Amino acid sequence: MGSPLPDELKVAREATISAGGGATGGLLRYLFNILVARLLGVEMLGYYALSNAVTQITGRLGGLGLDIGVVRYVSKLTAGKRSAAAIATVRRAIGLGLGASLLVMVLLILLAETMALRWFHDTSGQLRVLIAIFAVTIPLSTVARIAAGASQGLKVLKHRALALQILPTAVLPIGLLLLVGWSGPLLSIGGSFVLSQVVSSVAALYLLLRIFPLHRKPEAAAEPGLMRFSLPLLGASVVVTALNWSDLIMLGALKDSATAGLYHPALRTAGIFSILAYSFGSILAPMISAHHAGDRSEQISRLLKLTTRWSFIFLWPAFLFLTLYSAQVMLMFGVDFLPMTVPLKVIALGQVVLTLTAGAALVLTMTGHPRYALMNAIAALGTNIAINLALIPRYGVMGAAIATATAAGLLTVLRLLEVWSLYRLHPFSWRMGKPFVAALAAWAACLALNRVILDWHPGLILLSGAGLYLTIYTSGILLLGLDEDDRTVLQAVARKMRLAAK
Repeated sequence: MGSPLPDELKVAREATISAGGGATGGLLRYLFNILVARLLGVEMLGYYALSNAVTQITGRLGGLGLDIGVVRYVSKLTAGKRSAAAIATVRRAIGLGLGASLLVMVLLILLAETMALRWFHDTSGQLRVLIAIFAVTIPLSTVARIAAGASQGLKVLKHRALALQILPTAVLPIGLLLLVGWSGPLLSIGGSFVLSQVVSSVAALYLLLRIFPLHRKPEAAAEPGLMRFSLPLLGASVVVTALNWSDLIMLGALKDSATAGLYHPALRTAGIFSILAYSFGSILAPMISAHHAGDRSEQISRLLKLTTRWSFIFLWPAFLFLTLYSAQVMLMFGVDFLPMTVPLKVIALGQVVLTLTAGAALVLTMTGHPRYALMNAIAALGTNIAINLALIPRYGVMGAAIATATAAGLLTVLRLLEVWSLYRLHPFSWRMGKPFVAALAAWAACLALNRVILDWHPGLILLSGAGLYLTIYTSGILLLGLDEDDRTVLQAVARKMRLAAK
């Protein structure tokens, strides 16, 4: 092929920023979970996981889907030289989101005791307190997501990465370590979480104001279609968030908070795979919207295949590596978490399959079909709940893992069928074969190595395996040969990273 389209360089450059932010935020959040497990124990980790899950789901209600709506309309309006309307649209989104999220916060605080007692059968009072503390973060996170969405619509992803991924997650472990010594388990978890969202909302607004005159009185009306576009996305956003957390919540309801605490690190580990999809999706969404407005379907097809292939380059080897070293990963949280190795592999498989079709989901949403996203999410959530109800009482965490992977598979199939039916598009290409073969070679090499280092310390096993795996995989990719556009993109990314380092 010839030199890549400007779109390809844009995706690579901005996705590098987003992936860096996502990876940093993911590692810091992972560290926070390890610290909670090690310092406060499995049950307290379960209280944290359940409170976070409830807040994540109810918090989406407060956002009204506006964090996604502003991405589309800011991108569309600024592309059409209608900056005044874009300012008015963002201001309206923040106002509506803040009002709705304050109402949700109050309702959640009032219902915290009922949830803790009737849903999760907690009589200690600790879960009730933590849910109420976490509820305070709902307006803060809503404002942060909408402001970051506006920056995303302007195709400036470093602001989103800083405000939503890096800065708040850096506060979590630091806050926990500072507070745990004198405030007790509940306040150390709750206080660090509230502080992280304060930092997130302030940073998102400040960074947006640096590139977008939001403080000016708008000279045009807000886009009238904002709520009409966003409300269907609200349903989809709530249902998708519920899908992500339903297995954990049902484990807490059908078993206990300690079981939810055991399951949470596996869920969080598998969730790392979604970072890459989020990274590409953050820049892909406004670009798809702009191309759709210009009736450029060929560019959408190329972007879809491009981002899926680059996702696969990272996701497939990461999944194979995890199948070899899941025990060592779980031991970072403590020996109590060792039985979670098999459920982790099952959840991770579902996440990989689902993440590879994240671009297809964005095509549906950004080309004016948000109702498809809602129907897909409802079908997957219903499947997940039904399988959880059937399997958790008997199989516990393994039943929850099977339910999650099955729902992910269903959602993947629906997305692929709909994008093909509407646009005759699909995200796959034969060029994914090279990373597929290279990762298998690295997996085989590490499988042989593990027989030699079986008795080593888990940390050394993990580091040794990672070193060999990366060496074999990278060498395999180079031996099989990079495409011309891949080399050009890698050079552009390297230049971007060198400039950032300076």
